[in-house]
Amino acid sequence: MLLVRAGAYTINVERVLFFRETEQGLEVTFALHDQERAALHTLQLSGKDAAQLRQWLERNAEGAERPEAGFALGS
Repeated sequence: MLLVRAGAYTINVERVLFFRETEQGLEVTFALHDQERAALHTLQLSGKDAAQLRQWLERNAEGAERPEAGFALGS
């Protein structure tokens, strides 16, 4: 489990479907599954929380400058 702290939130990035920039900040969308249905949940980050997660993504997302950087979502 890969946990990332962004302000008041601790995010399990292995459960994230996608990150999206918006005018309000940064959206983090998760897939939720239970025995009866599947659904999406979106967390809206703004201000310092969004800035902290953006910094982490810049350092660790695939395509970052460091060759060892990167993680596979959903694996």
